[in-house]
Amino acid sequence: MLVARIVVVTLAMLALPASAFAPPREVSGALDFSGIDEAANEAVASGEVPGVVVLVGRGDDVLLHRAYGSRRLLPQPAPMTLDTIFDLASLTKPFGTTLAVMSLVERGAIKLDAPLGRYLKEFRDKQLDEITIRRLLTHSAGLAAYPANSMVSAGFPSAAGAIVKMPLDYPPGSSTPEQSAPEPTPSDRC
Repeated sequence: MLVARIVVVTLAMLALPASAFAPPREVSGALDFSGIDEAANEAVASGEVPGVVVLVGRGDDVLLHRAYGSRRLLPQPAPMTLDTIFDLASLTKPFGTTLAVMSLVERGAIKLDAPLGRYLKEFRDKQLDEITIRRLLTHSAGLAAYPANSMVSAGFPSAAGAIVKMPLDYPPGSSTPEQSAPEPTPSDRC
């Protein structure tokens, strides 16, 4: 539940421009959230997002809870509601994974720069010592970006065993294939 809240709050924050994050001013004894209203309405009006739900809290107190724009555009527009459920799709993977891994790091259960083989026996090979938790999280471990579905469909641990048998796309810790492409020369840019 906490992870879902963090993801939703983060997504709402991503939809808003930096001006929305100015601390609210007190106006006549009440907090002024006009910056958030302005930013949310601007994001919707610009077409960046169809709608936004903003929830601002302090401790157990809800200071602001508003909906802007539409929750659906087709087949007929429907207004955003305070209880709209958002499909986070693939965003749950990086957020959930990052939160889980960093929680383990904080507890001392894993180390970001430790070889993956310390935690997964399938990766206990001297040639794979440069594949670390940090490199997995930053996509610089050298592993193939998209292993075949047949390799991973059986789940863990057979997927880990199949992935470890694949050749690396690039040496762990070096730049990714996209980053290692040569810089275009002036004649290439024409």
